Amino acid sequence: MKKWYGSAAVCINSENKILMVKQGTPDEKKVWSIPSGGKEEGETFEKCCIREVQEETGYDIEINEPLFIKRAISGDYSVTVHYFSGTVIGGEIQIHDPDELIHDIAWQSADDLVKMELSYPDDRKMLLDLLAAGVKKISEGCCFVMLIKPEKLKRGDKIATVSPSSGLAGEETIRARYEQGVRRLEEIFELEVVPMPNSLKGIDYLYNHPEARAEDLMAAFRDDSIKGIIANIGGDDSIRLLPYIDFDVIQQHPKIVMGYSDVTTFHLFCHHAGLSSFYGPAILTDFAENVEMPSYTVDMVKRTLFSDEIIGTIPPAKEWTSEMLEWTDPTNRNTQRTFIPHTGNELLQGKGIARGRLIGGCIEVLEFAKGTVLWPTDTHWDDAILFFETSEEKTKPETIMRWLRNYAAQGILHQANGIVFAKPKDETYYDEYKNVIHTVMLECGLPDLPILYNMNFGHTEPKFILPYGAMAEIDCDKQSFSILESGVL
Repeated sequence: MKKWYGSAAVCINSENKILMVKQGTPDEKKVWSIPSGGKEEGETFEKCCIREVQEETGYDIEINEPLFIKRAISGDYSVTVHYFSGTVIGGEIQIHDPDELIHDIAWQSADDLVKMELSYPDDRKMLLDLLAAGVKKISEGCCFVMLIKPEKLKRGDKIATVSPSSGLAGEETIRARYEQGVRRLEEIFELEVVPMPNSLKGIDYLYNHPEARAEDLMAAFRDDSIKGIIANIGGDDSIRLLPYIDFDVIQQHPKIVMGYSDVTTFHLFCHHAGLSSFYGPAILTDFAENVEMPSYTVDMVKRTLFSDEIIGTIPPAKEWTSEMLEWTDPTNRNTQRTFIPHTGNELLQGKGIARGRLIGGCIEVLEFAKGTVLWPTDTHWDDAILFFETSEEKTKPETIMRWLRNYAAQGILHQANGIVFAKPKDETYYDEYKNVIHTVMLECGLPDLPILYNMNFGHTEPKFILPYGAMAEIDCDKQSFSILESGVL
């Protein structure tokens, strides 16, 4: 895959308007963007940014600070664009563009930005946020790396099933449940399902061959006919795959990746490579649900993976279950699990509205990643909405307290704008977990950090899906949670 590098300038004037250019080839529809362009040989990204603004608008600017890095795939190209905030220090509006692609230049208000057609629609939310903040310092002078969004799924697409953790799906007594999950993907979502070669070789083989599990992941990424990868189930040792992961392969072949629990490590592989992945349903637990898939889960899969519209407000499920009916008993496939009325999201603390980009996972599994290359850098925690869930291990509250104290000691809790916690497995330690959360927040001086609890993701069914890196919102007054952008392109 070829690589393209460029820079883009965010210039806001004293009237809180942003500098925009209308551009396009002679035979294209002309649309708006901020000044941007490709880096020439020997240029720094900063010099590229200054040159592009001068050529496209006639203005001379100075760079204030880097804002973030955006990565994407466009055709055969891996595209990396460095965004900078800049201030106009001279010049006047005049087009000098040697490529003759610029047709108009204007300072645009937030109201204008809402209405206009953009070359890069994903930039709209970011630009509006910057206008609202007056180009405030995004991350204390550090550069935030935006994650690549994969393309949405559509009817007829091929997806791979993988076993990055446990090899349970390959056991003879479980195979019928795996096949039931596959049928749901085929019949409800009209997808073609391909099991990766090692994924169904069973518990013993996959435990003894972490390199075979990693080989399946890498092969699924390299195969461009495969549009998505869904984990069969979690486990407890996917961290053993780390030595065998090629992060360039993940970055150069972005596609949907979904799962939860120990699949948190797989998500961190993607995150380290710059790809947004999806904390959500797995084959054996969700797609193979007894009798039928909950309509809530079906709707969330369609809203998140099959649509490039804004995901929007995530309503609490009306009922929930985590009852375990033995999977090896074939009669249970026709026995509906007992669902219990759901009491909804619970606000533990905070007021007003908090927004930030999603990052988190299964709190037990995140412990495995600390101290490795997978652990996100400081900038990824800045202004984030953290999401945490606990596993079927039903970790004792005092252990959760110690882990949260570690997040406080790292500065992560102070960097975050809010936290969402999933419903605990079987609601075990429901009140005790709340108490330790309150305790740690008081200890570290964060009694007003917005926190929602009892949410439908992780080790509970049905569940919604969390796209890593997506902008999310906690509304404390409404006790609501929203995802403010699409998860896919």
